[in-house]
Amino acid sequence: INDQSPDQGDYIEYAELPGSRLDRNYEIFKTQIDNLIEIQWNKADGFGRVKSPNFYNDQDFHCWDDTFMDVDCN
Repeated sequence: INDQSPDQGDYIEYAELPGSRLDRNYEIFKTQIDNLIEIQWNKADGFGRVKSPNFYNDQDFHCWDDTFMDVDCN
């Protein structure tokens, strides 16, 4: 670990949440741009959602269906 790096504090975290509708997720945090990306999906069916404030210019989740097409989030 380089504690002098401007990327100090960046991380990627993966989690499995058995029994949850969105049972898999990643969090990716980039310190320099203060951006937390959240990706959540259902492993069996493939649908999910992503939130990336810097990419989408909002704080909303953006969803996809089981064919990986963009859909409105419910």
